[in-house]
Amino acid sequence: MCTFIAATRPGYNLNNLKETLKSLPGEIFKKTLPLEVPALSISSSDIRQRVREGRSIKYLLPEPVEQYIKENKIYL
Repeated sequence: MCTFIAATRPGYNLNNLKETLKSLPGEIFKKTLPLEVPALSISSSDIRQRVREGRSIKYLLPEPVEQYIKENKIYL
């Protein structure tokens, strides 16, 4: 009743994922879509610099962490 998404992780390539998926039972294999997810390069140094410069850190951290940094004026 559903379609599964199998996503790559940083350091893994899509072809390896596709090979791994072949070991799934036929019906599940047919309902599974492989998806390559680009790796994000996020460094703590970049986050600290962005905060100091007043630039956005949205989407680089979980929202509660972003809020904690703002509320406690960390890295300023």
